[in-house]
Amino acid sequence: MKPGEKYLSGEIDNGLNGRKRVVVFSNKNKEKESHPDFKVFVDPNPESEDSSLKEVGVLWQNEKKQDNSDGGDVVDSFM
Repeated sequence: MKPGEKYLSGEIDNGLNGRKRVVVFSNKNKEKESHPDFKVFVDPNPESEDSSLKEVGVLWQNEKKQDNSDGGDVVDSFM
């Protein structure tokens, strides 16, 4: 991660496995449109001072355009 790079963070509740810290970064290595837009990482041991993130998944962002009455487009972005 570079200084100033934007990311999403939070936590998930894995039930019996407890809460895990989650961080989502944009995919800086995206070369094709079919490649994922985001990479998801989990800290498997959030209580430890030695934080090591493990990549656990990817996300794609879909855009749907809708016509607007004034001739412009409205873009709904969702994941």
